[in-house]
Amino acid sequence: MSLLGWSLVLVLGAALGFGLLTLWITSVTVVVLWVGIPLTLLSTVLVRWFADLHRQWAADRLGEPVARPYLPTPDGGWPMRLWAILRDPATWRDWAWLVANSITGWFTYGLSFLFFLCGVFYLSYPLLFALTPPQVFRTPLGNGFRLHSVQESFAMVPLGPVFLLLWYTTAERLAHLNALVIRSLLAPTAQAQLRARVAQLAASRAETVDTQAGELRRIERDLHDGAQARLVSLGMSLGLAEQLLPDDPQAVQQLLTEARASTSSALAELRDLVRGIHPPVLADRGLDGALQALALANPIPTTVVTRLPGRLPAPVESAAYFAVAEALANAIKHAQARHIQITVEFTPHPGTTAGLLTMRVSDDGRGAPVPTAAPAFGHRAPAGGLRRHADRRQSARRTHRDKDVAAVRIVIAEDLALLREGLIRIFQANGFEVVDAVDNGPSLTRALTTHRPDVAVVDVRLPPTFTDEGLRAVIDVRKRIPGLPIVVLSQYVEQLYARELMSDRAGAVGYLLKDRVLDVGQFVAGVRQVAAGSTVMDPDVVGALLTHRSADPLLRELTPREHEVLSLMAQGRSNAAIAGRMFVSEKTVSKHSYNIFTKLGLEPSEDDNRRILAVLAYLEG
Repeated sequence: MSLLGWSLVLVLGAALGFGLLTLWITSVTVVVLWVGIPLTLLSTVLVRWFADLHRQWAADRLGEPVARPYLPTPDGGWPMRLWAILRDPATWRDWAWLVANSITGWFTYGLSFLFFLCGVFYLSYPLLFALTPPQVFRTPLGNGFRLHSVQESFAMVPLGPVFLLLWYTTAERLAHLNALVIRSLLAPTAQAQLRARVAQLAASRAETVDTQAGELRRIERDLHDGAQARLVSLGMSLGLAEQLLPDDPQAVQQLLTEARASTSSALAELRDLVRGIHPPVLADRGLDGALQALALANPIPTTVVTRLPGRLPAPVESAAYFAVAEALANAIKHAQARHIQITVEFTPHPGTTAGLLTMRVSDDGRGAPVPTAAPAFGHRAPAGGLRRHADRRQSARRTHRDKDVAAVRIVIAEDLALLREGLIRIFQANGFEVVDAVDNGPSLTRALTTHRPDVAVVDVRLPPTFTDEGLRAVIDVRKRIPGLPIVVLSQYVEQLYARELMSDRAGAVGYLLKDRVLDVGQFVAGVRQVAAGSTVMDPDVVGALLTHRSADPLLRELTPREHEVLSLMAQGRSNAAIAGRMFVSEKTVSKHSYNIFTKLGLEPSEDDNRRILAVLAYLEG
């Protein structure tokens, strides 16, 4: 019955269209007169509104949108706008459609409506025969077929179902035919679609080129003002040290210290620059892993829900990552939220590998409804659970041989030959026994399972995948050899990697940035601590963890001094080392440690490594 209603509406619309056609022709005819300009603009607006209604009708019938083909109207006075409208081919196609619609409309929805009226007419023919004068409805088929009574008029009733059946069987087809006519005349032509696509691609390309040029300028500026300047300073310091070496060794030592600091700063700036171009974790783990790492670095508790079929194309992953990162930054800055959720879902199109990627960053801060019974985000296990984790790690720790009896046996995994040889020289010069040095993941796995070294120093990224092959290899080996001491070297701070490294809660792990190698003494000492069963975290990693948990009410109870002690403890330092670093007594450090564990709900212990592991477990959440 809806088609019947639409047929009636469209029949009336055909009459309205004929009136609009007459108005538009009249307006264009008198356009030479001043009054014709506003009249033409008004009639154009009405015609386009009328055409849009028919486009919507056709889209509903065909199940696909019928786009508007009009060119943008420029800003300016009436003559300029009128000239643009008259030059638009779609305007003249509207005129052609009004003419065609006045004709084809009667043969489509008009004919359908006529079939229905005929069916109703013949079903009610006896009633009409009885109520009308004798000269009306007596010859329905001409003078050769005359009806003389009401009984005879019932002979016309069978025609009613015939016409209704004809209406029922043709209404859908005629409506579809009318929609096809509308689409052929009112939708953009193939040439117009091609022009629009070319214009869209040209605008997109121009935007991409401008964005790329801006990024290149930013990179050049960052390199010029940052790493390049520091490397120049490094070269000057080394040149001056070369001159002063024969006469003033103490000054040379100071210059070398400054050169090492400049190198560390340059590496840090290059690391930040590379992360801004393309986060390494995105290449290693894809969009899912990169968003997990982004959530870990967020100071507000953040959950990530992903429904992805696997790895997406690299440009899609990059665009999605930076879009989510921007939205997340806005939520952190403006929402005053207590919890943020990132939802990413891929919906494939039927029968294709393409699909729709939907990203949503939602929070419970300002501008969003706050649920009456909010979930207990950030719920913490009781302190006893942490103590049990610490006990298990303590029991799983392997016993290291006395370094006075034998050298520490070490395996090195680094794909860059220069760095690998440099590490070999450093460790051999400091009394280590390098039992193997490999450059890829499978060789690392074989070396660790074959030699079972006292400690292994492993780069996160290794061949053959050049992603996180090294990290995955050591995690897999530690499942087979619990407590195998591992020091992971990374070019970047990734809390996700540190968390996965500590996930087995067996201790004897280290996570250090590569530039810590520049301080050879501290680096070697950290490796020895891991070999002895301790846990050593890079200061930047610890700082990121503390920042991530800074909103926790328990951490807020710590004093600035206690925060400093907690950070140094997490780096693997003993009470004596912390006292020397802070220029206080060991008794003062012990007091701070007691206060820290009391406020965090952790049982104090004199075992340094046990305390470190418990704190890291707390920070890990």
